[in-house]
Amino acid sequence: MMDDKQPPYVTKRLRYYNNQFLMEQDFIDEQTYHIDRQRSHDRLLHAPGIAEGLEVTRVDARTVSVTAGAAVDGLGRHLLLNTAQTIFFPEKGGTHLYMRFQEEQVDGSDSKQDVSGANRFLQKPDIFFSAEIDGSAAHVLLAEVITENGDIKSVETSHRVYAGVHLPGPMGGHVLRSIAKVDAEPPESGVSVSGNLQVMGALIPRAGNTASAGIQFPSNPGGGAADSAFIRYFADKGENAILRIGIDNDPEDTLSLWQGGDERLSIRDGGVTLKGHVSIEGGLAVKTPSLSVGGMHVVRAQDPLRIIRGSVREDKTIDAGSGFRINRGGTLTALPGVFEIEFDPVFEKPPTVIASRTFLPAGLDPKAENNWYTRVHDADTRTNALVMAVTSDRLIIKVGLADGKGAAMPFQFIAIGS
Repeated sequence: MMDDKQPPYVTKRLRYYNNQFLMEQDFIDEQTYHIDRQRSHDRLLHAPGIAEGLEVTRVDARTVSVTAGAAVDGLGRHLLLNTAQTIFFPEKGGTHLYMRFQEEQVDGSDSKQDVSGANRFLQKPDIFFSAEIDGSAAHVLLAEVITENGDIKSVETSHRVYAGVHLPGPMGGHVLRSIAKVDAEPPESGVSVSGNLQVMGALIPRAGNTASAGIQFPSNPGGGAADSAFIRYFADKGENAILRIGIDNDPEDTLSLWQGGDERLSIRDGGVTLKGHVSIEGGLAVKTPSLSVGGMHVVRAQDPLRIIRGSVREDKTIDAGSGFRINRGGTLTALPGVFEIEFDPVFEKPPTVIASRTFLPAGLDPKAENNWYTRVHDADTRTNALVMAVTSDRLIIKVGLADGKGAAMPFQFIAIGS
């Protein structure tokens, strides 16, 4: 008895030789073998979905039109629609429009032959409305109609799935397919990858400062509208470029840097919060009139500030500090207790300077017997350091005794200016 059903697996194929006698079943087996190989390839190495055309539009309140096109279902079968069709929307039933494989026998045999029956198979897909069908390998979703009072108001195509490439692997493998948002302004298209994407080489997104360049994250993860996040690299002026990491729409949205199990930096409501120690190698420029640390107002200046601090020994050598040097050869420095400090680099304007006599000579242990305690006991508060003159490039300090006479003694100073 002839058997033209397609088995789930075909493991045999015909072997031809001269003078072979072939029967009807032999030709069926030949077709069955090639159909199995084609469907197995498409089922295992391709992802089901729309391959071409099959656009759905509203005709009137009760009908939609489907253009010619092709799709592949989850069983590897080709669904080919060679001409446009108009589909009636039933009063009862679902709002999802599906396509499925359908095959029927057509074209009867010649009446002069001793046998009768169809001599062709016609593969014409069935297109129908239904409630949403989940997880069916035999159905391809074309569209969903939006209704109002039971009539078709519009056609929604954002849920259409396009055919793709199936990459076999553990847990079902992964799928690479096209995605499209034709209803967006402007229309958007791209590629979707199921699972993680590992790139063996550089990942090079397109440069630019638009939503179609760089790395764009999914919109509105918490609902709402117009929420977006991105990483973009683009030219600013000439060869100057900007790498921009951003999050948009709401002031309460936070840009965060996470390290070591905690949030170290966050930008929110127009402010920046740093958590942990901050180390700055180089200058710190404060462009606002004030700077607060720990809630305390520490700086208020119209110009960027520069601070020099120094400790000077009685022999006119530097004990600590930088940004200055000591002039030993000037006329003033020959006077007792007079020190000339030269700023390097110079200030733009004369800085503000404070100075104080150091009673403990450099290098002495403050806890050693007869050093610190003796010095404090014998210290005379009338011996001090006096700022004699300040310019943008130098500072004159005189260190004196209790009787007002100058004497070479160690001192410390701080100069603050711009």
